[in-house]
Amino acid sequence: MAGLVVLLAAGYALVPSDKPDANVDWVARVGLRLANNSAVASVPDGLGGVFSVGLARSVDDHPVSLDGMRDTSLDRLDVFILYFSHAGRLIWHTHSFQGANGANCEGRSIVADGSGGALVIGHFRGTAFFGSTLLTSIGTGRDVFVLHVTSSGVIDWAVQTASHDYIYGLDIVPDGSGGALVGGHFRGTLLFNSTLLTSIGTGRDVFVLHVTSSGVI
Repeated sequence: MAGLVVLLAAGYALVPSDKPDANVDWVARVGLRLANNSAVASVPDGLGGVFSVGLARSVDDHPVSLDGMRDTSLDRLDVFILYFSHAGRLIWHTHSFQGANGANCEGRSIVADGSGGALVIGHFRGTAFFGSTLLTSIGTGRDVFVLHVTSSGVIDWAVQTASHDYIYGLDIVPDGSGGALVGGHFRGTLLFNSTLLTSIGTGRDVFVLHVTSSGVI
């Protein structure tokens, strides 16, 4: 069985290679009946627990099983979000899943919202459900998504921004009011809500956008 490992050391949530010389307080291995698993980022929640986000894919039609938390609702898991207690016990997990046209989703970064929940940035292509929200990418490239997950593991909103050429979301930081600032780079045109940005020349430009606590860009 493949697995993911999350560690807590000196107040920081780590994947094993982040700080090899740190004093580790606990180690949690999450068993996944999947292949190609990757814990991309982990962060303390400020209350002693840890959020972790990553990418995983199921094998054939096998259901997903995370340390006894069995999910038979899908045959493929893309973005997953995990929450661990201060003692390293898996409390809940949630995930995106593909829509009718399939999807290729990837979580890139996660940050605590200060109220027990978390905000996540990543990429997707195709159609994907984030909670009850269905997002569809524009064109053939990847779009950037930002989602919010509550303290009980419910994805309550998700929004997207798109480029017809190229876009990449790099990082997300909290704004102190339950929302987030998101940064990355793009080439060509970038569309979010009614705002259209056009990059200069043939290279990539930097973008920064603000998402409110209710998911409005």
